Amino acid sequence: MNNNQRFNAVVKHLKTLNEKLDRFERRLIITDSEEKKFELETTIKEEILPRICRYEAEYWELYPQKYMEAIIISDDEAQPKLLQIEQAVESIEHIPNTEYPDELLLLLQDIRAKLNDLDKPAAAQLKVAVPLIPPIVSYELEMDTEGVMYKTWKGISNLLKRSEMSSEKIRILEDKKRQLEKIKDDWEKSKNNWEERKVGYEKDFTITNNVFRKFEAHKEIKICEAEIKKCEKEILVFQKQIEDIDRQIDEEKGTIYRFINQRFNVVVKHLKTLNEKLYRFEKALNISSSEEKKFELETTIKQEILPRICRYEAEYWALYPQKDMEAIIISDHEAQPKLLQIEQAVESIEYIPNTEYPHKLLLLLQDIRAKLDDLDKSAAAKLKAALPLIPAIVSYELEMDTEGVMYKTWKGISNLLRR
Repeated sequence: MNNNQRFNAVVKHLKTLNEKLDRFERRLIITDSEEKKFELETTIKEEILPRICRYEAEYWELYPQKYMEAIIISDDEAQPKLLQIEQAVESIEHIPNTEYPDELLLLLQDIRAKLNDLDKPAAAQLKVAVPLIPPIVSYELEMDTEGVMYKTWKGISNLLKRSEMSSEKIRILEDKKRQLEKIKDDWEKSKNNWEERKVGYEKDFTITNNVFRKFEAHKEIKICEAEIKKCEKEILVFQKQIEDIDRQIDEEKGTIYRFINQRFNVVVKHLKTLNEKLYRFEKALNISSSEEKKFELETTIKQEILPRICRYEAEYWALYPQKDMEAIIISDHEAQPKLLQIEQAVESIEYIPNTEYPHKLLLLLQDIRAKLDDLDKSAAAKLKAALPLIPAIVSYELEMDTEGVMYKTWKGISNLLRR
């Protein structure tokens, strides 16, 4: 089996495993049995995710170099991802009393060497580090590290997939397609003009009794018909060229990058199921007269349903199509008070006394502060950039004594986005 055949096989394995992950996550959402939940969570963590990571590592090792070079990532986009990788490496290295497998030690040394290569720009450093991250994640899943590298990898995967969609080669093809569409439109306008002229001459031919004028009208009609056929022929030629370019663009995007759309649709389904479950539990809570039952329902909502909704909402906004995000209209006047509320919510979490924060939460708080402090962006752009981080912070906040300030802020922002 050559590299190309193995690459296609790996793509198929990843598709199958991601579909299996979708099924197991869905069962986990709808089941009420604690025993079944534990069984599903164990299978996901110990079997499905490690296998996905192993195949993703092989996928990026086999990924054609010409396609990797075509992926456009700016140094500004890559720099925070490199910082997250470095922090994730440190979080693994600093686990006390841990004996690391030799393979993991070599991976950590290798990725540090790639991060410290000062001769390469940030984007190039990120690209060469990519194949090493999934195998580190597969080890991390067996260790007590809060899954920092796994969450970092999900963000990098999304960046790679979005960046690939706008690679230089695709942009060139799309520019060519636009030029051809303009020429085709010109021919269609010309055809419409000739058709209008033909209608005029046909009218003259019908109403005139003058033999000479009839002859002239008939001659002009034939000229119009010839020009219309010529236009139709040219329109078909350019339509075929446009269709050929569409096929080339689809080929360039590659099979694996359709996973981002598939995963987005999966996340939408999970959110729908979870929100329906939340509605049922809230309804049961409203009609229940048993204090014990109310406590049980409130606990399930706060500790299970809402954190899961937040995790999927974070992934939803991370995967949200860029063109659709750009189409969301939020004025700076609407965004400014929301940014202030986010800043106040971040402060309310940071100032809780005697609190040991999970490392991932610290990274999220740093990241959202950096986005809020970006003076080059408008208020609306800052809010959009912060979106994927807020529900992720909320999922931690639900476990802490913060009066749910970020959660309430997020509900307000969600309502604004839906409007």
